[in-house]
Amino acid sequence: TQLIPALSSARAIPGRGIVARLEGEDTDTLLGSRRLMTEQQWTVGPRLGDALQNLDLTSESCVLLGWDGEVRGLFQLREQLRTEAPELITTCRELDLDIEVLTGDHAARGARLQQEIGVPVRAEMLPEDKLQAIESLKHSGVHVAMVGDGINDAPALALADVGIAMGCGTDVTRETSDVCLIRDDLRTIPWAIRHARRTIATIRQNLFWSFAYNGVGVILAAAGWLHPAIAAALMVISSLMVLGNSLRLKDAGDPRVEDESSVLAVEPSTTPALPEVVR
Repeated sequence: TQLIPALSSARAIPGRGIVARLEGEDTDTLLGSRRLMTEQQWTVGPRLGDALQNLDLTSESCVLLGWDGEVRGLFQLREQLRTEAPELITTCRELDLDIEVLTGDHAARGARLQQEIGVPVRAEMLPEDKLQAIESLKHSGVHVAMVGDGINDAPALALADVGIAMGCGTDVTRETSDVCLIRDDLRTIPWAIRHARRTIATIRQNLFWSFAYNGVGVILAAAGWLHPAIAAALMVISSLMVLGNSLRLKDAGDPRVEDESSVLAVEPSTTPALPEVVR
């Protein structure tokens, strides 16, 4: 039995792939996208060239493997849309949210995906391209929420007004995001947006009634028309009103989310940003 040699070195190239060197070898082994192989000016044989053309026609993705300056093999990746994706798109449109997909897949795959889901798709995007896309949107005056689960999404998650990481994502995406959806279900994204909107609306209601209630109380007390004991009781009633109004959030959940307490995790320092991006 021939054992696979150990790696003497390995490094990841964001958005492209991995460059590694096996022990006892003097050349690199590459595993990654066609962009990586093209940038390294590695040759592709006729059989693999035909296979790549066929993948372009069928709009499938692939990962290439090569060494000694030549592409030696490929892995075909057949992707399937999540079953909840159509519902997610429909619900986000009901919430007046504009949706766009940023993907590193090749152009043919991006065009096919756009036909399948009916939303704009930008293909062949590197991590820096995603950053530029988000910067452009922010400069146009809109708030941007970015949803991602891969290493290449981490910079974009950090730059967006609100970064939303899926529970199935990598550690770095969860660290750089503002919100982490613990459950791996796309339908929890609009649920989180609705919950954020309800929370902000409740906060504004509480502030309005508190200022109005206490403002009237201060005027009555200054005029000598309010006994201190009654004022103290009214303060307790004011606090109970605020608490009662806030507790309504617990009963305003999404019936499709069974256990809402295990869906959402929010970074405390960035909590106020969530409602701003989803208004």
